Amino acid sequence: MKKGHMTVYLTLVFTLIVSLILSAFETVRGSYLKVRCENAVQTAIHSSFAEYHQVLYERYGLLFVDTSYMTSVPDYRKLEERLEIYLGYNLVPKEEQTLLFARDWYDIEDYNVSLTNIRLATDDWGGIIRQQAVNYIGNYVGKDWIEEVQSWITVVDQYEITQEKFEDYHKEVVVDKEACWKENNLLNEEWNTYTGLPSLNLASDYLEPLFAESMNYSATGISAKSFQPWEHVSHRWNIQGTGVLEENGFDVTEEILFGEYILQKMGNYRNVREDSKLDYQVEYILFGNAQDSFNYYRMQESLFWFRGAANLSMLLADRTTQEKIKTISQIGLLLEIPPELLQAAINVCWAAAESIDDVKNLIKGEEVLLLKEPKDFSVGLGSIIIGKPVDLTPGDPQGDMLAIKMDYEDYLRLFLYMQSPTVKVYRCMDMMEADIRLTEGNENFRMDACADAVSMEIGIHSGYEHFYTLERKYSYF
Repeated sequence: MKKGHMTVYLTLVFTLIVSLILSAFETVRGSYLKVRCENAVQTAIHSSFAEYHQVLYERYGLLFVDTSYMTSVPDYRKLEERLEIYLGYNLVPKEEQTLLFARDWYDIEDYNVSLTNIRLATDDWGGIIRQQAVNYIGNYVGKDWIEEVQSWITVVDQYEITQEKFEDYHKEVVVDKEACWKENNLLNEEWNTYTGLPSLNLASDYLEPLFAESMNYSATGISAKSFQPWEHVSHRWNIQGTGVLEENGFDVTEEILFGEYILQKMGNYRNVREDSKLDYQVEYILFGNAQDSFNYYRMQESLFWFRGAANLSMLLADRTTQEKIKTISQIGLLLEIPPELLQAAINVCWAAAESIDDVKNLIKGEEVLLLKEPKDFSVGLGSIIIGKPVDLTPGDPQGDMLAIKMDYEDYLRLFLYMQSPTVKVYRCMDMMEADIRLTEGNENFRMDACADAVSMEIGIHSGYEHFYTLERKYSYF
């Protein structure tokens, strides 16, 4: 029988080997724990942001997390709590997940999530939600369509067609008429008798009769729905996040795309959406009245002035027509009225009468040429100057000036482009809030509670004295 013994040398060597093995084991533990922490954090972020607001996505194609979680109290700390819950699922295993009586080799003792930045839908004056909307609609709109709308804008700019242009021209004629009447010691009411023209009060001569046809809601089908705008984004103090987009200035293409997004997702007079707080949502975005009928009237009025400007531009640009009107205006000398004043008044009244015909056709869903030559006008010159009611019976247009035909929704597109970007996006959010609040469980929904991007710090402490601090950013876009 041989006796075994261990020398001091072997004892020292064995100690070093054991130390090396344990050090390697601890290094492996630490490295794997780091990987595990990173995976757990990534999973927690993806899980939390998978809880996007479902109605907002299904109805408007927008991805946002509602930090109120269908309660009446928006609080970004609730998002922190959700992140911590999902982090715990992956960092701290449940007892049944351990193998036999094996100990958790990672021993996570503590972890926490702290949001350092959060980007809300209302941040950057609504620029956050606008960017998502533009990205969304860009997948459905082709380049050819964008170029077509840009051609409309080019024509409008080239001919300086604005509501203000027609209004200013009309005001100048009215001022000159009143000065002339005062100089000749005549009454304004005698204008019709002396000239055979309407009174130049376009509101009473043209707009009021047009509105009168729409006053009977039951007969005309005009919506009388209303809502309380002061309960929504554009009229209240909103929670502010820290998200700001890069400043790119005014982008024509983005404005066109955002306008198209509004038209596709919101209802209007010609295309009413079901289950909406207002029927004429696009008209609300343009004019901001709390009742559908008021926004409808404002749309009619805007169409009248805009079409008046377009018709006036074509009248003034047509030399043959102006020569004809100039000849007729010479009769003003017999009435002590400057022919130039009478000529300007005829231009205003003719453009206004044709504009009323255009508005009626657009309301019916028909297309109207953006620019019409006077020979294509449905209202004849004779019906303007003989002192009889204006004949609005459609004529037989023969011209095809620039061949740009636009219907009611096309004019909505044009007016949306002209609307203030900030006003447009805030009123758009009003409509989103109002409609989503009609759905079950979303009675207190707020756009300023919705986040689409965060940055955070995560701290993790292991019982084996491993400490990890991670910084992460996440956004849907």
